[in-house]
Amino acid sequence: RLVVAALGPWEKGTTATLRANGAERTLGSAAVPLARHQMAALAERCALSASRAFESCFAAARSCCHDTGGQLKGMKRYLTKCLDTQNFWTLTKFLDLLLDTAASAGKGTQNFVGCLIIVLLSTYPVVCFINLRENQHILFWMGKLPVFLNLGVPVTLYSMLLIVPILTCTAFSRKCLRRTLLAWFLVNGSVLIGYGLYIVKSAFVVSNELVYTCGSGELTAKVQKEWERLNSFHQACMEHKGENDIFIQQCPGFEDMEQPPHDEMVEYIMDMEMDFNCQGFCQFWKKPLFNVESYTGERCASRIGDQVLGVGFEVGLPLMSIGVLIILVGICLANYDHL
Repeated sequence: RLVVAALGPWEKGTTATLRANGAERTLGSAAVPLARHQMAALAERCALSASRAFESCFAAARSCCHDTGGQLKGMKRYLTKCLDTQNFWTLTKFLDLLLDTAASAGKGTQNFVGCLIIVLLSTYPVVCFINLRENQHILFWMGKLPVFLNLGVPVTLYSMLLIVPILTCTAFSRKCLRRTLLAWFLVNGSVLIGYGLYIVKSAFVVSNELVYTCGSGELTAKVQKEWERLNSFHQACMEHKGENDIFIQQCPGFEDMEQPPHDEMVEYIMDMEMDFNCQGFCQFWKKPLFNVESYTGERCASRIGDQVLGVGFEVGLPLMSIGVLIILVGICLANYDHL
């Protein structure tokens, strides 16, 4: 157990007492406030004493437990690394250098670096938006909202820059500044996480309906009903002509089958068979209507469900990752002592 009293700028006559492993040691009194290097030296001595205390605890635990040697060694290395004051001091100096460089740079350079970071983080979502806005299957089953949510990344990141002039024009205290930054980063990061969760959830719901409960939902039932109408027409055509290898486009009267309000659904079923090389919709082992090269026994609903689920992960997980990154940056800035 480690107890440090009066760790900070000391007044005259103030003492610091260190208790570790039951031993008490007075570090001394300070007549003037401590400089930064003196505080660092004090922290190093405290960390060294704490490391020795942990070594004693681990030695006692190892003597009592016979099967936890490897785990104790790993935990000891982790705690020793965390207690390494030099690592913390190096990170602090790096952040100091980074923020001092940003502060000394001109406004043009600062704006350029900020825009560059936003562009790098927004590249993948924008590419997904460009690709998915032309994917008729994703638009048909998931709608336009999951596609346009990809643009939420650049919009959210650019909106975060709005707080810069507010912080510049307002004289915040250090505590208020930290809380403001933390709240701002938490809000924007949570928005992106919410976007990602919505896309993943929507993909799960649509995929489960297509793969496991096809025909139970409104949209799958509508597609299945239209496919059955076309299949009945196709079967009657083959019986009338006495041929089994004729496709529905060759049947007389097919033009009447694709008149409104059936034109969009007939066109989608044709595109579905052509794009996925599948046959049937909710049922397996059905004869293809439009595509002679369709794979035997592979229904279209399963193929579309797999694609929808894959797109949900490809789009939703990066959005959530960017949101988590924004929150972590906000937490780091809120806990940065030299801000």
